[in-house]
Amino acid sequence: MAKYSEWNESAILDRREKIIEWAKDRWNVTPPTPIEPEPDDEAPVWVRARGNHVYEQLKELHELITAHKLFYIYFYKNSISYASKYNAIWKALTIWPYNEHLWIKIRPWWWTKYPNMTQEIMEEIFGSKWDWWLHKDKLPEFYSLLENAFDVIRGE
Repeated sequence: MAKYSEWNESAILDRREKIIEWAKDRWNVTPPTPIEPEPDDEAPVWVRARGNHVYEQLKELHELITAHKLFYIYFYKNSISYASKYNAIWKALTIWPYNEHLWIKIRPWWWTKYPNMTQEIMEEIFGSKWDWWLHKDKLPEFYSLLENAFDVIRGE
């Protein structure tokens, strides 16, 4: 302390700035270089965990379903569920991604809560088949069935 003759406010603030600069130089931390994500790193964890072979098809199916704004969406560790807008507990559709397949479960009784939709129409569209194990190449056929169901709900 004896080496400083001035102890006024400006001298103390000047020394403070010198100490801050010294500390920054002494313990300098270089920020890490950002890592560019791999394309698959942008996929949700549950998709990457199952393998990314169905990511594009799952994304396309998700966009088809969400475009109609009929469902609440729930992301789980291993699946996506689409619940009725009338009651969030009613999971009308659930999708589980696997390596090159999607397992899709339809719960027709929750679809009947929507306008124009009945159990009979659901059976006519989906043929009373409520569980689907689809290879990624077979998904376009399922998309058209799903689109038919959306057309009925919209009154088309």
